[in-house]
Amino acid sequence: MTANKANDMSTMRIGNTLLILRDLYEGGFASRSDISRSTSLSSSAVTSITKELLQKKMIVEKEPDNVSGVGRPRKPLYINDKDWYVLGVHISGDQNLKLAVFNLLLEKVAEREFELESYKPEDVVKKIISAYSSLKAEISKKGRCLALGLSITGIVDRKKGKCYFSEILKWEDVDIKNLFKDKINIPIIIERDVNALALSEHMIMEKNEVPDSLAVIMVGRGMGLGMIIDGQIYSGNLGSAGEISHILSVDSSYKKKCICGKSGCISTILSKKMLIDRIHSLLKKVKIEDFDIEKLEEDPLEYLAQLNVKNDNNLDKDFVESVSYLLKIITEIYAPEKLILSSNYNFTVSKEAEIRRIYNREMTLPQRFIKDIEFKRHSSTEWARGAASVVVHDLLNNYYLWNYVE
Repeated sequence: MTANKANDMSTMRIGNTLLILRDLYEGGFASRSDISRSTSLSSSAVTSITKELLQKKMIVEKEPDNVSGVGRPRKPLYINDKDWYVLGVHISGDQNLKLAVFNLLLEKVAEREFELESYKPEDVVKKIISAYSSLKAEISKKGRCLALGLSITGIVDRKKGKCYFSEILKWEDVDIKNLFKDKINIPIIIERDVNALALSEHMIMEKNEVPDSLAVIMVGRGMGLGMIIDGQIYSGNLGSAGEISHILSVDSSYKKKCICGKSGCISTILSKKMLIDRIHSLLKKVKIEDFDIEKLEEDPLEYLAQLNVKNDNNLDKDFVESVSYLLKIITEIYAPEKLILSSNYNFTVSKEAEIRRIYNREMTLPQRFIKDIEFKRHSSTEWARGAASVVVHDLLNNYYLWNYVE
């Protein structure tokens, strides 16, 4: 009975510790009495827990900016933006590996970019370990590294640390955590890249702007949907939620078959590889042979506009309508409060306006459910921040990382 009671008290203290950390993270700063009021914890509990957090350097105490009136001024507490760091690693679709160091507020401290010789899982893990080793000395001068977040395109089971399938990486049933076993001395947290990006977008928003639900739709080199519901990633069964490459069949003049063997999948219209192939065919058709293949591969839509080629195969029309219908379907199924379209493409103002117009026109829900679309072209650093955000989110919501906090 005594042992069980002790365990209950320990669990309660951990829960209260996480509650206080979340309160500080979401509010930016607070005095002990502010924390007591907002969390409904007793003053003695707040004092005891914040003392421990100060000792562990998870939070810091600062002098109040404005000291006036009588009595002892209340010193505000903040999440420590030094001493503890997390690594964010993103494996991109162009055989690059971005590794960035962030503090607990998801502010970038350092970054490196490495070229991958191949996508073989063993080679990728070896490169990540090497990259971590190269930054380890630099991090140790500033503080300690808490954990490494790794974001991967494909179907990822975070709990098991496995990638079941990745079209871009050509992975199938890869046990990533096992490949790292005994090779790195910090926890590895693996997440699907668009889920991690959505979480990052949610966590960096101003407190008064944070929605209960958020959707990030990725269109470009890969396709995917990241959903945040009640502040948590929605992964679905075995991490397979958000696979949208085949969610919609498009009636298009472009009949090239998808990897699934069918024609008309939305990925045949929106994926970067398919767009490059289609524009390449168009340029051959109009007998333009002297074109810059690197610019075409960097942003096919933008380069096509620069060439000012007469587009007689409805490429622009197919693209804009497909994006609009995809956003419509996601809005009607998930009803997110905020809608972000992340893309490798530079959308012109006129393209954005046309996508919004069709999206609004085709929506079957009442006007109040229609959301404005935020267009973003996320950098490799922002994708790496997504991976780091998974670590920070776990620190604020789960107890297991506290085994590594001394």
